Amino acid sequence: MPIIKEVPYGSALYDEVVELRRELLRRPLGLDFTPEELAQEKHDTHLAALDADRVVGTLLLRKVDERTARIMRMAVVPEAQGRAIGRALVEWAEGIARERGFETIMMHARSSAIGFYEKCGYHTVGGEFLEQGIPHIRMEKRLKTE
Repeated sequence: MPIIKEVPYGSALYDEVVELRRELLRRPLGLDFTPEELAQEKHDTHLAALDADRVVGTLLLRKVDERTARIMRMAVVPEAQGRAIGRALVEWAEGIARERGFETIMMHARSSAIGFYEKCGYHTVGGEFLEQGIPHIRMEKRLKTE
């Protein structure tokens, strides 16, 4: 099982994470990250799944407000899918969110990933919408009960 670790913004490992996201999430859509988008990531939490020092998965966790965190830009290389790497990244992000006092974690999930997130305990909120030309749906999970 790959090692999950937090990635410092601006580090060489961060550059590898961005390249993985670019390759898997943006280039297939004919898009790239703008310098402004990457600059917005300075205060986010970046996670990488490493297998023999190769980045095989990534996830970004962003603060939405005092009670809510958002999972964004999650990707796992195709040859590593089906090995519970995505689940490990999500669980790691949930742990960080809990430690920081967030009550809810949400994401805009691609419609093709809804089943995966449902298995991780997320539920859909609202209807389908387009984001970057791809169908998405908002999904949430409550982290705290009070």
